[in-house]
Amino acid sequence: MFNSVVVHYAELSTKGENKGRFIRQLVRNIKSVLDVDIETFYGRQVINLNDNSKLDEIKYKLSNVFGISNFAFAIKTTNDIEEIKKTAEKLFQDFNEPVRVSAKRSYKTFPFTSPDINRLVGIHLNEKFGTEADYKNSNKICYIDITEKGAFVYSEKIKSLGGLPVGISGKVLMLLSGGIDSPVAAFMLMKRGCRVDFVHFAPETLNSVAGESKIKELTKKLSIYQPNTKLFWTPFKDLQLQLIPRIPAKDRLLVYRRFMFRLAEKIALTQKYKAIATGESIGQVASQTLQNMKVIDSVINTLVLRPLAGFNKQEIIELAQKIGTYEISIQPYDDCCSFMIPEHPELKSDAVSLENLELGLNQVELIKETIKKTRTVVSKYGY
Repeated sequence: MFNSVVVHYAELSTKGENKGRFIRQLVRNIKSVLDVDIETFYGRQVINLNDNSKLDEIKYKLSNVFGISNFAFAIKTTNDIEEIKKTAEKLFQDFNEPVRVSAKRSYKTFPFTSPDINRLVGIHLNEKFGTEADYKNSNKICYIDITEKGAFVYSEKIKSLGGLPVGISGKVLMLLSGGIDSPVAAFMLMKRGCRVDFVHFAPETLNSVAGESKIKELTKKLSIYQPNTKLFWTPFKDLQLQLIPRIPAKDRLLVYRRFMFRLAEKIALTQKYKAIATGESIGQVASQTLQNMKVIDSVINTLVLRPLAGFNKQEIIELAQKIGTYEISIQPYDDCCSFMIPEHPELKSDAVSLENLELGLNQVELIKETIKKTRTVVSKYGY
């Protein structure tokens, strides 16, 4: 029955002179999801269906594309009121209840206004189906979009993710710990149009195989929202073994984080990422006090994004459950930041103190050797 998918966007329409660039990125992203023909109409994109189109697959994949507000499986017909009536009748022939008509006329030379279309098509449907108009209590809506290239009639708007198309805001490198927070932070950045790749600092403990499996599974899950997600796998054990004898236990967590940021910046500069990002939430753990965040940030010049800074833990958990990363994140895995640190690390450190502790370390060599061991994994999952 359906011959089209009407794709609507909301936020993109507010982008003024940049609107075209945002829409082109959205079209590219849709085509990376589906091998389909897409036409641009006023305020919407239209996918042309054929006899081989798999509607369930299209529905699933479009539901996970950032930049799409909603989409609908529709019947395209001509801009003729009688043909529109017949199309609406065909679409709703199996429903024996009042249908409310909601028309939107973006093609202003069409001879009938939106209220006219609502009235004429509504009267036709009620007469054909023997129902009485009851717009207040009607559960069924007949949507009609009048465009310059034809009319689209449909019955359901399927919600998608909204936000901006992935890639429009540039590339970001996310520190992926394996916990609950960082995958959610990555999702939030993707929603704002960032292409997000990951770096994981691997502890290389006895459960390293299980840990690697978990991190790859998280990457796979997040690849639903963008194609070919890149993961940098960075062994951290040798560097930590150099730090532990030289750094007091209460300061190790912050020194670990400072070296992670240095390593992430090195990768970001080499691979042309515009920023690095973390899943940190203000005050959630010792390293996430404002003072400690400032001390950690001070070792690099690259922009650091913290999209979850104002979230509480329950809010993060609920979003993790919604996007499907929670069950993976709670699998047991001891990350680098839990290795050889006390129960109560330093809450209010200062940069000068940590710099003095790090003086005896050959930072350049440590970073160089660690980067040398870094390997790249590209996820082919998702799109």
